[in-house]
Amino acid sequence: MYNFETLSPKDFELLTRDLLQKELSITLETFKSGKDDGIDLRYSKDTLNQLIVQCKHYKNSTLNDLYNALKIETEKIKKLNPKRYIISTSQPLSPKNKDKIMQICFPFIKSTSDIYGNNDLNNLITKFPEIEKDHFKLWLTSTKVLEQILHSNIVNESRFKLDEIKEKIKKFVSNPSVNEAQNILNSENFVVISGAPGVGKTTLAEMIIYSYVANSEYEFFNISENIQDAYSVYNLDPNVKQIFYYDDFLGETHLTKNEDSSLITFINRINKSKNRKLILTTREYILQQSKLLHEKIEKFDFKKCIIDLKNYTKKIKADILYSHLYFSELPQEYIDNLLTEHRYFSIIEHPNYNPRIIESMTKLKIHENISAQDYHCEFIKNLDNPSEIWKHAFENQIDNKTRSVLFSIVSLGGGYWGTDYKQLIKEISKNICAKLYSENFTDLDFRKCLKILEGDFIKIYPRGITFCNPSVSDFLENYIVENSMVSEFIEIADTLDQFIWIEAFLLNKENINKKYAYVLFEKVKQYNSNNWEYRLIGLLFDIIIKTEDAMLLDKLQFELSYLVKDHKLSEMENFLNKLTSSIFDENEIIKDFITNFMDSVIKDINSCNSVYDLDILINFLEDYDEDLIEQYDSSIKVNIIVNLDNLIENSIENCDCDPYTLECDKKKLENLIEKLDITGCNLEELENTIEELRAEQELDEANENENSKDHLNYLKQMQDDNESIKDLFLTLKK
Repeated sequence: MYNFETLSPKDFELLTRDLLQKELSITLETFKSGKDDGIDLRYSKDTLNQLIVQCKHYKNSTLNDLYNALKIETEKIKKLNPKRYIISTSQPLSPKNKDKIMQICFPFIKSTSDIYGNNDLNNLITKFPEIEKDHFKLWLTSTKVLEQILHSNIVNESRFKLDEIKEKIKKFVSNPSVNEAQNILNSENFVVISGAPGVGKTTLAEMIIYSYVANSEYEFFNISENIQDAYSVYNLDPNVKQIFYYDDFLGETHLTKNEDSSLITFINRINKSKNRKLILTTREYILQQSKLLHEKIEKFDFKKCIIDLKNYTKKIKADILYSHLYFSELPQEYIDNLLTEHRYFSIIEHPNYNPRIIESMTKLKIHENISAQDYHCEFIKNLDNPSEIWKHAFENQIDNKTRSVLFSIVSLGGGYWGTDYKQLIKEISKNICAKLYSENFTDLDFRKCLKILEGDFIKIYPRGITFCNPSVSDFLENYIVENSMVSEFIEIADTLDQFIWIEAFLLNKENINKKYAYVLFEKVKQYNSNNWEYRLIGLLFDIIIKTEDAMLLDKLQFELSYLVKDHKLSEMENFLNKLTSSIFDENEIIKDFITNFMDSVIKDINSCNSVYDLDILINFLEDYDEDLIEQYDSSIKVNIIVNLDNLIENSIENCDCDPYTLECDKKKLENLIEKLDITGCNLEELENTIEELRAEQELDEANENENSKDHLNYLKQMQDDNESIKDLFLTLKK
């Protein structure tokens, strides 16, 4: 007997549809969630609105709520004027209740047999058991299933486990991993479900276990300590069906003595049996660690189903958030806060989206420390800094050498691309391990660490390496700050990418002590003296701007002198833009630099043979001091007039057959001509080339028309998904 409390309104509507289709031998139309105008399901074979079905299922509702809702619906039904009208409700109904509903819905309900209450729906479920199996949220919590499990000699711990699972069932949303894991289990009789922390490994395993217990009369055994528990309850009768569940089967980092051998033996026995199933869960990096520690584990072919959140569509992520909100006990004003301006999209689309954070942020206790008006902001903050997801694994489940590899990757900005990436990360890891942990780090250590981390923490490509999820990088950066490790990372930094990461990450953090900026300034200046980089000059000026300490300019005389001599405008654009900062207003060092720099550029003006360089120069003069344009315009004018053909030819050669790029160069050149009041310039060759390239591009676009259609279809699907999500969340309004 079901009370349907685990079903959302949409789940209940779909169950009603399947039951009535079977009972009435018809096919009912269903519609997207949201405003229904009085129609949940419809049959219109011969005439419009031949049959309309209205489904009423609300959490914690009463009969009076049902009556009031039907009074509102009746007004809508008058406009639709159906030949037949059916009500389906999860409320238990007495004969008097049905009579009253008929009275409210007069004259559209012809008979009380068209009013399906709780008992009627349960009767149909008994009549059509195949439909019961299709709606997993029903049978996963049925009395029959619970009794079946509890009568299987399961210890009290398993009873507690059942209570936990029962709470999860109603919030569970199917995803691509369900079929993948199920297929492996069907063919091999065992499956290892792995993935990063918080992605839903345990939940997936528990849902599959219940499907076997409910549909196939399997006995359930929860293995909590070690594999010997499974041996002790294994039934030698080949006809008995048993399913074993071993969550986190590798423990924190390793197996107990000889358990590797016992585990492999048990798995092989399961694999060869007819009526036995085994589901194991672990984190991928722990499995890789165990392979390094246990030879038998290393050689064994584990049949893995790896849960990857990148395979979750926006719709699946939306369904997970919706399900948790619908079944939460949060006050309505908290849910309304997410519904305002469709704020829930920022959660669904967040790069650090994680089911564990969704679960944590939708628990009732969350409102004790967060106000309703701050709920969305706090939700996003937890996604921005998901420390609880990675902290336990980082501090307790990997060693110092493995941590050093993670630190080395984050110090390069969260990833690195290049043929030498492994050598570079190995050297940085060696330095970090020595500095932070006083441990040696060998080539063998590096290879082992990569094996452990690949899958959950990092992704390795032929020419690069990145974190699997941006939240790993977020966690590590916050961990460095929270554990006062900033100075160590500045000291360790020895590459351009590391310096850029430190400046972008550390100096953009609020309340970072200025002493770090000064230490970084000295380190970058020292590094730049041996490894000249224009980007590092810009970084030094960023530090001056952020510390508001123009006195540091005294230490940059060599760098400024170099820029005067080299003056590669295309390399200097970012740096020149920084000179317009107010901190440099009326600064004598900068004034002298500008004078010397412009004298050097004008002296060598004919080397400015690209429109891009001239555009940078004029824009800088205009932004820094418009009077400078008048001071140097005659020299620049002559350059443009004399070298116009070369400028046009250079633009054509470097546009890569892209009419848009060439069009941009043309506009820049026209702006320069206008600003400097130059006359008589002929841009006909440039215009003709643009037209030719446009014609070629149109031909290419015509040839790729099918791809364009596919893209438009994709955009249309995205738009449809967004509207569907909006309709779904609209049902959360009170």
